[in-house]
Amino acid sequence: MIASNMPVNLRVHIAPVGFDPQERVTAPLIEYRADKVYLVSKSKDDSAAHRMKQVHKALEKYPHIEVKDVYVNIWDLFSCLEKFRTIFDLEKGNHININVSTGSKIVSIAGMLACMLWGGTPYYAKLDYDDSGPSSSPEQRKVIATEFLPVYQINMPQPELLQVLSIIHSNGDRISKKQLIEELQGLKMIPVYGPSQTKSAPHSRLRAILEPLENHWQFVQVDAKGRRSHVSLTDQGERALRIFGTGETLAQ
Repeated sequence: MIASNMPVNLRVHIAPVGFDPQERVTAPLIEYRADKVYLVSKSKDDSAAHRMKQVHKALEKYPHIEVKDVYVNIWDLFSCLEKFRTIFDLEKGNHININVSTGSKIVSIAGMLACMLWGGTPYYAKLDYDDSGPSSSPEQRKVIATEFLPVYQINMPQPELLQVLSIIHSNGDRISKKQLIEELQGLKMIPVYGPSQTKSAPHSRLRAILEPLENHWQFVQVDAKGRRSHVSLTDQGERALRIFGTGETLAQ
């Protein structure tokens, strides 16, 4: 598990490492005085392991930069987003920058989305493609500029709604309304009504909670058949949990 015990307001970078020139990873870290970098790759012994060693060696000259290796399936968008969300949560309060010019296209897309969701800053390290003579190779190309990219906020479900999804997921992706009401009462999201209240009162509160999940986000499906009503997680709801978490992290 990744752990962070450093003070806040650090300059933290997330930099995927693939087959790009080593300088495309290290140049922005040096230029913008990174305090810490998470180097992202597929596995410790994957085909880009030699590039990871080159990056580590180059950063040895800058001992003030704390280096952490992170492994994730760089071809799976949701796995990348999950990993980035973990880092953002651990580094809450720090300035997080993501290099979206290195690694696989999927991990670059995940980096851009992570910045839009959780407030990071994406940047693109431009290589010098003009120097492409017969003696040059892609590995020898230099970084000529680092461009910071614009970020547009993406709306996220409220943490309370994500907690509802988490409850449904922990019950096999399908739960009765009665059980869901009881669990939400335990979280004080639905009041425990006294005997003077009608039996429909908790169901009315549950309906108000489920309405945006079902009709706006399409995260749940409500099946009402007679006296047995169930709430099920949709594929969209499953993806939402992978991307946004359970609502217990990154909440303001």
